[in-house]
Amino acid sequence: SKAISFLLVDFSCALKISTPVAYLTAIKEGLNREMVIKDGDVLEKYLEVDTFLFDKTGTITTSYPIVEKVLPFGDNSEEDILRISACLEEHIYHPIANAIVKQAEIEGIEHEEMHGKLTHVASKGIVSSIDGKRVVIGSLELLEDEKTIISNEQKAVIEEYSQKYNLLYLSYDGKLIAIFLIDTPLRGEAIALLKELKEKGKQIVLLTGDT
Repeated sequence: SKAISFLLVDFSCALKISTPVAYLTAIKEGLNREMVIKDGDVLEKYLEVDTFLFDKTGTITTSYPIVEKVLPFGDNSEEDILRISACLEEHIYHPIANAIVKQAEIEGIEHEEMHGKLTHVASKGIVSSIDGKRVVIGSLELLEDEKTIISNEQKAVIEEYSQKYNLLYLSYDGKLIAIFLIDTPLRGEAIALLKELKEKGKQIVLLTGDT
């Protein structure tokens, strides 16, 4: 305020000088509050914005998915499922694959190489073999491509959890043997931010490929 007062008093082109100074001051104040403001035009247009579009991962949620729960089927134990899955997923650079490997590490499960040649199917998952039998880990679409047998009981489980979690599937010898419930936790400030925007009458849209 003192700087702008000085400019208004001492310069004939006071408004031309003081306006960019005000913008720079506001942008600097934003940085002090961990806000990145592109330029002065953004400050002018901000009040006219009525809709905010948010990406999900890394914006509303953290960037690191976690394994919320493992649902094994048949005689398979959670430990066996994690061992097989981590053995496959450690070869893939993907946040969900990293979550599987991390969960095995947390639970102290060692996973030595046990699979045959590994094939990565883009955007779907991994196909390989263990003891000469086909093993698949990935999306439901990949399992359907592989003609995996899914029981009515398992379909009910999928229906129950598919609206809340991202599901990762593991099949062996043509049968579904486990489902992973994958969660991406909300960032700590997300709820307060969205609530404040709604209270100001702003519309909020979430753009994501996840559920």
